[in-house]
Amino acid sequence: KTEVFDYGGVLRTITLTAVIVDTTADIATFVQNTLNPLINGNQVAITYVSDLIGTKKVKVLDWSFTWIEADPTRLVYTIRLVESA
Repeated sequence: KTEVFDYGGVLRTITLTAVIVDTTADIATFVQNTLNPLINGNQVAITYVSDLIGTKKVKVLDWSFTWIEADPTRLVYTIRLVESA
């Protein structure tokens, strides 16, 4: 769980959505090795670089995914970042 406190300022949330098309086994590996560690509770701020908003320090707020068993080679996932110090 990531806790962010906003003392009188604006809280910026950045939402990233992506699609992976790969084997079911590789998608499972991606979820276990890449997405799950993002919410381990011990995260530090990371640098996010965007052409739109520049360089920001962020933490992962949460992530979610849509996986349909009828199409097991496709995963749509979303990561929500929150600007952090």
